[in-house]
Amino acid sequence: MEEKQLYLYHVEQEDNTDYNTFSDMVVAAYSKKDAAEIHPYGCGILDEHGNIAWDYYSTWASSPKRVNVTKIGKASKNITQPSVICASFHANPSPTL
Repeated sequence: MEEKQLYLYHVEQEDNTDYNTFSDMVVAAYSKKDAAEIHPYGCGILDEHGNIAWDYYSTWASSPKRVNVTKIGKASKNITQPSVICASFHANPSPTL
C-alpha cells in the first residue's frame, strides 16, 4: 500500500501580533487545507465539545481562514504524520532588573 505524501508548508498569521503570540510556523501536512488547520501548539487540540480549539490562549489566528499558507516542498520520509516542524513565538520581554 502506497503511503500518502506529506508536504512542508509555511503558515503565517497577522491576527494576533502582540507579545506572547506565534507569527508563523513550518508544518508537515497532506494539503494546504490541512496545514491551515494546524495550531502552532500542535495537531488535535480539542475543546470540551471535541471541536478543534482554534483560538487556544489567543496565541494564533482566530480561524484557519485567517492564515496564509505557502507550500514549500516535500517532507522527508522520516516525517510520518502531520506535525509542527518549527514555530516562531514572540515572548513578552523580561523587565530589566
